[in-house]
Parts: sequence; structure tokens; C-alpha cells
Amino acid sequence: MDAYKAIVGKRDVRRYLHTPIPAEVEHRILQAGRMAGSSKNDQPYRFVVLKDPERKMEFSGSGNFMTHVPSAPMVIAIVMPDTHLGFDAGRAAQNMMLAAWADGVASCPVVAHNAEYAKKVLGLPPGHHVALAIAFGYPQPEQARSNQKRLPLEEITYYERWGQRQLSGASATMSMANCEPPPGRMLASATCTTMRAGYSGPLKCSIHTSWNGRRSAMSWK
Repeated sequence: MDAYKAIVGKRDVRRYLHTPIPAEVEHRILQAGRMAGSSKNDQPYRFVVLKDPERKMEFSGSGNFMTHVPSAPMVIAIVMPDTHLGFDAGRAAQNMMLAAWADGVASCPVVAHNAEYAKKVLGLPPGHHVALAIAFGYPQPEQARSNQKRLPLEEITYYERWGQRQLSGASATMSMANCEPPPGRMLASATCTTMRAGYSGPLKCSIHTSWNGRRSAMSWK
């Protein structure tokens, strides 16, 4: 599967077939986690693989949202030293989930809210904790894909400063902003569009805001 298609097509799945995950697929998933980058190449993550039904059931008691964990053919807990933040664990987790999806294996990450209980179940040494765990399994064919939509890219992306939209060539189109025209440039009333009919002239406005909840825009020439 193309890497980009794997990224945009991956969805969290909580209902799995009972089909075991083949050894070669399991190896690729773990290898993908091993190859994740880490700060200063510390490679602080360790992976605990859970397949035993009783162990999965016991481990599911460590989280508030782990009801699907016992039914997953495989669960991988990502363990980190207490001295490390979860950033590197997240990089390893995303690698593993994408590698799994490329092989048709679905997944869903979970958090062990009861950290001490999770440590006891997995027999972790002192100074370590479960950063997160991932349930893996082939998705049930009748499971409908989520119809929840992602926010539009233009709604979550800014350039150079918070609230500033992408600049294009000699002109810049941005949301109404608390700003003056860029130095040496004049506001062209012909390109000034607002939701207030008939308005023209210099404006003071704020980036990514609107009047009465309605979007407005201006263009600098």
C-alpha cells in the first residue's frame, strides 16, 4: 500500500476478527516501531506483546476505554522510562499502526489510566510506565467506516504567524486582521471585500475573525 494512502485511509477500529496475525506481519509491525526516530537516538521504548486471553483481559482493567482490548488478537504495550516524555512513544506507535494497516491489520491506541495497575500486570521494573498500548486485529468486514469528517486543511493551517493564511505571489489574501497594510503597500478598495455592503477604505481587523460570526477577507496589493 502506498504510504500516503495508508496514512489518509487509516481509521481506529475496535471490532476485530478472531484471525491470528501472521508471524511475518507481527515482525513488520514491531520492526516499524523499532525503526521510529527518537530524541538523541536514545531509543527508550520497549514493547510488551500480549496475546494470552487472560493477560489481555487483565490488562484491559488498567484503562477507562479498553473494552475492545480483550477481543484483539494482539496488543502491544509501549513502555517508557519515567524520565522520558511520551513523544518518542507516539512516533513508534504511529509507525506500527501504519505498518499494520499496510498489511490490512486495523488498530486502535489506548491509554492505561491506572498506571500502577498496568505496571503490576506487565511486571514492569521500577522507573517505567506504559505510555500507551495498541490493539491490533483484522477488521470485521461489516464494520462501517466512521463518517466523522476531518477539519478542512485551510481551517487548521497558518503560515509564519498564528491566523495568517498562505501568501501567494505579490498579493496576500488573509482573514480580517488587527493589522495595518504591509509597509509600502496601500489597501485597494476594489479588492476589499467584507460582509458589510458598500464599505470601502482602510480597515483594522483581526486575523481569522469575522463580524457577526461571518467570514470576511481582504487582499493587499
